[in-house]
Order: sequence, then C-alpha cells, then structure tokens
Amino acid sequence: NLTRELNAEIASLMPQYLLLLEFPVAPEFKVLLTHRLQTAASALQVLSTISSDIELNEKVAYTNKRSEKFNALIAKILSKAEKGKNEEAVGLWARDGANFQTEFRNGLEMILKAVDQEHDKSNTVLSQKKERSNFIVGSLLASSLLLMIFLGWNLTKSITTPLAIAVRASETVASGDLNVELN
Repeated sequence: NLTRELNAEIASLMPQYLLLLEFPVAPEFKVLLTHRLQTAASALQVLSTISSDIELNEKVAYTNKRSEKFNALIAKILSKAEKGKNEEAVGLWARDGANFQTEFRNGLEMILKAVDQEHDKSNTVLSQKKERSNFIVGSLLASSLLLMIFLGWNLTKSITTPLAIAVRASETVASGDLNVELN
C-alpha cells in the first residue's frame, strides 16, 4: 500500500520534475512556442478574414482570446523560470496550463467543426452546380445532335430531290420523248 502511494506521488511529481528540467532552456522554448503560437494566430486571422460566417468568426474570436490568455500565462511562466523561480513556474503551469490548453483546444475543435460544416455545405452546392452544368451540357449536346440531323436531312433532300428529277428527265429523253422540262 505504501509502495502504491509512493509510486503515485512519484508519478504526480514527474511532470513537474520534467518541467523543471525544461525551464533552464527557457529561451529556446520561448522561441519555439512563440513561433508556433504566431503561426496559429496567423492561421486564425486568415480564417476569420476569408470567412463570411458570423458564427465561425465568433468561434475564431473566442479561440484568439484563449490564445492571448495562454500567451500571457506562458510569458509569466517563462519570466518566473528566467528569474530562477522554477517551483513557482511549475506550480503556475500545473495550476493553469492544462486548463488554458483545454480551452484553446476546445476552441480549435469548434472552429474545425464549423469549417467542416462549411466545407460540406460548399461540397453540396458544388455538387448541385455540377449536376446542373452536366444537364445543360447534355441538353446542348442533344439539341446540337437534333439540329445536325435536321440540317443533314434537309441538305440531303435539297440535293437528292433535284437529282431524282434530273434522272427521271434523262430517262424520259433516253426513251425518245424530247418534250421534257426541268424547272
């Protein structure tokens, strides 16, 4: 029983110990984290700029606020770590870090759901437009085919009818009747 308690104690302290080991490299951590957060903020900004969906823009704004609060928390943690107050930094991270990460992740998930819904709507609209375009193209092809058949039939008739009259006239002349008139 004591072993379980000690193992549980060690397991709960291990993340804090690992964080303490990480904070001596706080400047590198800060650069990496800042770069990732800036990239995420830029992506959110682009998303809110190109979207006309009010609900999606509200979700982006919510996530941006969470991101700003998370950035402020990271700045406090790094400041404490740089001042050598690693225990306070780890405590602050342990107390607030997971909560902010969860809120930020939830905000991103809401955005992704909204984007997926917009994507599905766009696909539906595109499918409908494609079907309509296919119908129009098919109708034009069928109409063109019918027009070609009609024009071909009229052209053939306009050539073969006078030719048939000329053949009958030549047969009449060949039979000896020279009183044939061609109109």
